[in-house]
Amino acid sequence: MRMFKLFGFFLLSIFLCLTLLFNIQASNLERAYLLLGRMQTDVQTDMTLMFSVDSDFMPGGELTLTFLSDIGQWCSEESSMDVTGVDSSSVDIGSWIIEEELPTTSSLEATCIPGDVEEEVYDRIVVENIGALDSNVSYGLFFEENTNFTTSSSSGDKRILVELEDGENIAISQIYINLIDSDGVSLVAFVSDSGTITCNISETNISFGILPRDGSYITQGHTLSTESSLVDGYYWAVYGQGDGVEAGLWKSTLPTSLIPSTGSSTIDLSQNYGFGLNVTSSSGTVIDDFDNDFGVFGAINSGSTNSRLIFYEETEAFSNLDVTLGAKAGSATEVGEYVETLTYFCGGLY
Repeated sequence: MRMFKLFGFFLLSIFLCLTLLFNIQASNLERAYLLLGRMQTDVQTDMTLMFSVDSDFMPGGELTLTFLSDIGQWCSEESSMDVTGVDSSSVDIGSWIIEEELPTTSSLEATCIPGDVEEEVYDRIVVENIGALDSNVSYGLFFEENTNFTTSSSSGDKRILVELEDGENIAISQIYINLIDSDGVSLVAFVSDSGTITCNISETNISFGILPRDGSYITQGHTLSTESSLVDGYYWAVYGQGDGVEAGLWKSTLPTSLIPSTGSSTIDLSQNYGFGLNVTSSSGTVIDDFDNDFGVFGAINSGSTNSRLIFYEETEAFSNLDVTLGAKAGSATEVGEYVETLTYFCGGLY
């Protein structure tokens, strides 16, 4: 009789465990992307996450980003991160568009938690106080740049596990990012009252040579290339530095001067002085502002939060992007050396 009671209790325990287990509903994050302000190794960067779920989630949920490589190289120490919901980003594309800010029950709280090599625990970022989520609605959140969060020191593909749970529901997805050793392109130009034009071109150091005051615009170029696998597409975006407020070729010595890029979506260098770029590709979609005829170039902005999307591909196919850079000095442009740093970044669509 005692054996029967023990056996019955054992079966009841198994039943209760299974009941608790199967009450947790598993689903997938439907559409998702992770946008990094920098895709260079070993740098601080902001991040924008977009995702949607295929079922409703209750308030009080938790979101975790786990970096499945390079333990201890993402979070230097446990610390809070500034995070806010956003309803758009510079790389909203086709079906991958942020529709609503990520809701919160009070205020979103994020913590960067370092991993442990000996325990084989990965670095992770945990976001708490998430509000109720509706199925098939895409949400966005933005992580501010933080001194205790940097990209890994090693280049190449990095896998990130994204998990959302509210105690009854779990949604999981994996996102891949690619880190490179340098994501910046340095541009140099000299403005002179008169003189010849000399241009030296390389992949990451480009010289416009001499820009005559109120002369014709000068072009130079370089190539962006992308290889991808197991993704639904990818994108390229860019931002500049300029004088810190507006992008463009900047003369930092007195008297300071800017050959600007910002101010409108495109710049007609056949009529006005300024700086911009165009993109051509054999496949994919070049954004209209950067797909122009003779003399017209797309304008860029200053700072990662003002980056501009220049190209996207909604298939796994890849092709080279030929970037044409154009610059023109005005009649009153100060003589001297002008410098601009373009920061490019790309990411996958999942």
